Amino acid sequence: MSARTHALHALLRMRAPGGRLAFEGFRIRPRALAQAPVVDVAGYWLISSKANGKLDVDRLSELPLLPVGWLSQVGQCW
Repeated sequence: MSARTHALHALLRMRAPGGRLAFEGFRIRPRALAQAPVVDVAGYWLISSKANGKLDVDRLSELPLLPVGWLSQVGQCW
């Protein structure tokens, strides 16, 4: 999810073990996402908008996440 008004984005990792949705972790980063994240076998592509209107591309092989206990912080993206 991304919020242009606050120039932040949040990523949530969820799994569905046994058909039940479970959060694994999340991260909040600066800059709004310009498009949905792309996930492939090599990792993650995150394309965000800089303040000057240009795009920034992050290619991550790992996605560092905070534990679910901190999930209440996701609300700051709105």
